[in-house]
Amino acid sequence: MFGSNYGRDDRSNNSPINEGEEYDVKIEDLGRDGDGITRIEGFVV
Repeated sequence: MFGSNYGRDDRSNNSPINEGEEYDVKIEDLGRDGDGITRIEGFVV
């Protein structure tokens, strides 16, 4: 219905994280639905 690029933008991937890798982080905040929020090199995850 939306195609494979729904929710993505065309900017280059400048994130400091890589899909599939695991990171040890400290949860800094909680989202509206209770999701944990942290930052990795300024990138909100």
